[in-house]
Amino acid sequence: MLGQLCPQAHARPVQVDAYGARGKAQDVRDVVRRPALDLPHLEVGGLMTVGRLTADPTEARGTFRDLRATSESCRARWPELGPALSMGMSDDFELAIEEGATVVRVGRALFGERPHTHGEGSHTHAEPASGG
Repeated sequence: MLGQLCPQAHARPVQVDAYGARGKAQDVRDVVRRPALDLPHLEVGGLMTVGRLTADPTEARGTFRDLRATSESCRARWPELGPALSMGMSDDFELAIEEGATVVRVGRALFGERPHTHGEGSHTHAEPASGG
């Protein structure tokens, strides 16, 4: 089905949660395994992650460093894994670049907060929700 919708392969990074749900570092090589690289019409162009979400953006550096090291070890094992490292967002992209990011996501830095509707009230991520 995917081959009919998308006849050419597209390179996309695979997102990995470098710190897990409990904030503990995990071996992301468990996420990127050979079968993921064998999906037709998908070229794994690299890895992506979100830095550790803390009040101090410098604490995200370890996340970026770990992902770069994992990418290097995975590419040594699976050369078809692409070199892209998509990591870093508006609050920590400078650190991500220092640690080897090839793609950063900085929409909020460029365009500002975007409004979200959550339940009854509407707010941005910078302001608390009204009501409930």
